[in-house]
Amino acid sequence: MTQPAFVGRGTEFGVMERVWQDVSAGVRRVVFLGAEAGGGKSRFVVESALALHGEGAGVLWGGCVAEMGMAYDPFVEPLGTLLGAVYPDGDGPGPDPLAVQRLGALTGTRVAQPADGIRIEDLCRAVADILQWATTVRPVVLVLEDLHWAGPAALEVLKYVVRRCVDLPLLVLATLRSPGPSVSTELSAVISNLFAADGVLRLDLAGLDVADITTYLVRNSIVGSVHARQAAAAMRDSTGGNPFLLREVCRQLDKEALLAGRPAPISAPGAFAALVAERIGALPGHGRDVIRLAAVMGEEVDVGELSAAMERLVGERVSRAETVAALELAKVAGLLDATALEDAAARFPHALARQAVIETLSDLEQAQSHAAVALTLEDRPSARRRTIRLAAHYAGAAVLGFEAQASTYLAEAGDLTNAASAHAEAADYYERAARFAQGTRTRDELRLSAARSALLGWQCQRARSLDEVVAGSPDPELRLRAAIGYSSASWHDGQEVATARRLLADALLAPDDSPADLRVVATVCLARAHAWSGDAATGRLLGSSAIARAHELGDPEVLARVLSISLNDGSSFEQIDQTLERTRELMTLAQGTTMQVRLGRAHYHRCASHYVKGEPSELTAAARDLEWVADRARQPFWRWVSDAVAFGLALAHAELDRAETVLAQAIRDSEVVGHAVSGTDGLMTFALRRESGLPVGAAGLLPRPGDVGVWPPAALALAAEVRDAETCRGWLQHVMSGDLGHLQASASWPAALGYLVDAAVWLGDAAVAERLVPLVARYEGFNLLGSEFLHPLGSADLPLAMLESLLGRPEARAHFESALAMNERMGATLHIAHTLVAYARHLSTHPAPDVNAEALSARARVLAEDHGLVRVRRDLDELADRRRTPWGLTAREDEVLGLLRLGLSNRGIARTLVISEHTAANHVRNILMKTHSSNRTQAAMLRPPELCR
Repeated sequence: MTQPAFVGRGTEFGVMERVWQDVSAGVRRVVFLGAEAGGGKSRFVVESALALHGEGAGVLWGGCVAEMGMAYDPFVEPLGTLLGAVYPDGDGPGPDPLAVQRLGALTGTRVAQPADGIRIEDLCRAVADILQWATTVRPVVLVLEDLHWAGPAALEVLKYVVRRCVDLPLLVLATLRSPGPSVSTELSAVISNLFAADGVLRLDLAGLDVADITTYLVRNSIVGSVHARQAAAAMRDSTGGNPFLLREVCRQLDKEALLAGRPAPISAPGAFAALVAERIGALPGHGRDVIRLAAVMGEEVDVGELSAAMERLVGERVSRAETVAALELAKVAGLLDATALEDAAARFPHALARQAVIETLSDLEQAQSHAAVALTLEDRPSARRRTIRLAAHYAGAAVLGFEAQASTYLAEAGDLTNAASAHAEAADYYERAARFAQGTRTRDELRLSAARSALLGWQCQRARSLDEVVAGSPDPELRLRAAIGYSSASWHDGQEVATARRLLADALLAPDDSPADLRVVATVCLARAHAWSGDAATGRLLGSSAIARAHELGDPEVLARVLSISLNDGSSFEQIDQTLERTRELMTLAQGTTMQVRLGRAHYHRCASHYVKGEPSELTAAARDLEWVADRARQPFWRWVSDAVAFGLALAHAELDRAETVLAQAIRDSEVVGHAVSGTDGLMTFALRRESGLPVGAAGLLPRPGDVGVWPPAALALAAEVRDAETCRGWLQHVMSGDLGHLQASASWPAALGYLVDAAVWLGDAAVAERLVPLVARYEGFNLLGSEFLHPLGSADLPLAMLESLLGRPEARAHFESALAMNERMGATLHIAHTLVAYARHLSTHPAPDVNAEALSARARVLAEDHGLVRVRRDLDELADRRRTPWGLTAREDEVLGLLRLGLSNRGIARTLVISEHTAANHVRNILMKTHSSNRTQAAMLRPPELCR
């Protein structure tokens, strides 16, 4: 049966026409096309691509397969096509040569080596680069079929292309099965997330209706027009309108049964499989063996390979001509695609058809077929995707005694995939290789390889599970390596720290003849685990011991690794100089070596330490170095950490628009990092929103005191921001009556402490203030920093001064002055503004003749208006509302009087308060009238009015 006429889908084609108009105008569009298996996705895409090609589009085609696919499918084929179009040796215009080289690793035309240091981010940029080059010639349609079989690496490329190629005339047309068992949770999450991007939509193809089926029957001359509608209704009931099943019903058509309304119910379970088995049984000679062996080989099969494998399977000479003849008969029977054999390849019409053929084989017959294919590929070193296919076929034949070959090729596939930065897929290969490995040690080595790849792919729980299995090995070295690996995974996502401590302690009890370098690394990992579980003192002792031992070993690599891990050994800000000394030693060791790209931890701790110490120049240099590492390191975690530092600095500098942009980037990067940074997006978002303005309805999100599943300091802070005194008081009591020691042991304690002070001061709770003073005084002279730069809070002297002001202590003024000096030295505009407001509030109850409170408020107002600081404006308005003047000035007039004292003209007042010059002049006239002043100079010289609550 030839390709049938295409019918229906008019609404969907209308959508595609509108989408293409946008693409032709130069913007990227993405269409996810969903349908059930056999629902017509591929045919719709073919028809759409043909139409768009007729309008001048370049069409690139790629797809995924259920098995024996490459890590970056469905991008491999279309990118291979583009690489083939690039001028050799740069002769002519083309994409970046480095991008071309990297894409060779993605497509498999070049074997990546670990020394290449290729990251998935590099590959993503290379894909975007070559697509940009391709679209300079004409608009491009990038077809990505069967996305439901795509792996994590390919999905990363997809996300990058969708987000970064927005200004290209590019249509990404991706097909996937409708939600069900075949669609992974990861793919569903990726698609849901991408829908937030502009120009991304989903089309779902429903089954053909009776009118469409009627047209189908008539156009394909299956039933005459007189009886077509009656037959169509029966076929709609039989197939559900599924185009593939409809075609199969027509192939087996019994017209009398059809016209009587009794077509075969091919959509019923097992009906199609039985139909395929019947067709196979009707094939003569070796025809049955040929089609079944082809199904085992894949969805598309090279005829030469098939013929050679047939000889191995049946044990006798089978000529290529005989194989082709058998395939022709299979094509006539509808078991192969109508275009099969046109390019020496046999293709199945649908994955459903291939699977139905495989189901006619017994387990033994499948294993024998896999063995025949694997042995054939051994003799063909240039075979396409050879290593991956050998791994799959030997695994399928393992029951026949090919376990060693299966393990070997699966491990090789893991190596190749790992080098191409598809780490999660590499972990799959290593783990499967371990199942077939000969010998306990080899099996455990492969499990450790799988664990390391899983960790690089941010599958921390999977990595821990593998490491925990190997931690039970009788081999001391393997136990140490497994315990260290488990600890690394726990550090990345903060989970199972207690188990990490136990495994490390047990492994270190091994005999002293175990490798010394592993023992010292395990010791510093144990130091980190103690620190993370709240025992900082033990962590510091173990960390110092490990560093001393590493120096004795004299191995720079080991010393660098130990120093890096020791930065998380529980050292607090009191040991900040020691921390900086370790970072300096680490940087010296790495100078001029490949270790430089592993300095992320050192540069982050430099950023944090210099911020806390109030050293802006050193902080700037450290942030620049961290960004350099983030751009070159293999792990996405450091890119996210760099985002966090950039966010924190932008927030402190009151660059709210930049902070918003960096926050969006951090959220995108956190999707890659996953659980390792879960919850941090919320803290960053709150830190920004409370300065730029909380969303409408934020009060409705406020949890009640004691609610579980929330971080109490965050609930307290939100209650204070929405000015819910009762809820704020409840949360303050809840936190202060709880385990403050647990909070103090966390990296987020400085942020929590800042939230506690804000709430206590706003509520006027002197009892809580008394308890908080010594906790804050510990940080006197330093800056407060919450977590991984998620919320820098400026000088700790500010919250200390606020508490002292509430308690009526005279040292409050000195701490306000020192806070202002620190924040000005750091260029922290946001914290300067908050210090000015708090200082002015203090002076409202504790006036000082040599400090102009109105001038402080006016300066804060300028900063608030210039930078859009909503929270600062609110605090200023609340302060102004508390003013009483003997002249009856309004709050705005009182602000204008403060600006008069600063010597501002009407124009300057207007600019500061963002009002018209005419309005400013009116305010000045009212002030002169109410204060009985002859001129503005006299009004400015008036003693500041008494301020009170």
